[in-house]
Amino acid sequence: VYEEGVAYRYLLEGTQGETEAISEEVSEFVLPSDSVIWAGYDTAGNYEYEYQKVKMSTVKSASAKYSVPLLANSGDNWMLFTEADVFSREDTYCCSHLETSAGTRNLKFSFGKGSGNSLTMTYDEQGTIRTPWRVAIAADNLNDIVNATMTSSLNPEADETLFQDSESWIKTGTVAWSWWSEAGDDPIEYDQQKDYIDFAAENNWEYVCLDFGWLDYSQELSLIHISEP
Repeated sequence: VYEEGVAYRYLLEGTQGETEAISEEVSEFVLPSDSVIWAGYDTAGNYEYEYQKVKMSTVKSASAKYSVPLLANSGDNWMLFTEADVFSREDTYCCSHLETSAGTRNLKFSFGKGSGNSLTMTYDEQGTIRTPWRVAIAADNLNDIVNATMTSSLNPEADETLFQDSESWIKTGTVAWSWWSEAGDDPIEYDQQKDYIDFAAENNWEYVCLDFGWLDYSQELSLIHISEP
């Protein structure tokens, strides 16, 4: 229990190395009848979708699967439903969405796209299987929802072997990011990326983000000379 909301997870106990088939989770959230939600329909499994405003009467009228995070409002009350600590283990759980059944306002976490109707997990060295945290953040204003840190607190600390002395080299700054902002079939075309680098330099921006596809630049990257500021 946090000041910002509540979270729960399921914990199964068994013998290390043995497996367990999980068919569903049964806990549900039930929102007031006057609620509206903002959620997406993640049909492609990539979070690239438009969040739509949906009345609770529409939610109740048909079965659906809504991606998380899902934002809800009822009067002066705001709520955000999401998950945390999903991929932190070698035998990882799956990402989830919130599923509804026609005739009810119940929102239930169910397995995400591509996970099928059952999930097989292995008991770890402590003899446990843990689901991700199921998170519900609540506030009387949207600003507190946006600035809530509860989800971050529920995730594990960063791997020290990967982020050693991170405070010395991870710095905030302004970044130029071009993904999907260019026309054509290639959203990360090499020559256009040089234009973004020049633009960032001219405006004293600290960073340029090279998105998916940068590994194709292996030959060009070997020619880049980085100078200290």
